[in-house]
Amino acid sequence: MYLILTAATLAAALVVLGLFHKELVLLSFDRAMAVTLRKKVIFWDVLLYLLIGLTVSMAVLSVGPLISFGFLLGVIYGSSFVVWKLIVRWGLLKPKAAANG
Repeated sequence: MYLILTAATLAAALVVLGLFHKELVLLSFDRAMAVTLRKKVIFWDVLLYLLIGLTVSMAVLSVGPLISFGFLLGVIYGSSFVVWKLIVRWGLLKPKAAANG
């Protein structure tokens, strides 16, 4: 039962993301431009949040809460580590030097 529901949810989410990719990316990266172009910002926000909520809910039902939220936290921590490394590499912030005894 859950496998069919998960597959249907995945198909619906992919169809919605495929059809409205341009609007969702515009809203996510440049909200002011979306307002300037007279997009329905509230509608696209609600649609995006519903898709995220539906996806997380189905992940929890399919594989369990521990694995689902572990993957979510892994993405967050991994991306913040990569961003920190890029900031240091680009020289925008110098890491603390070890104190010479």
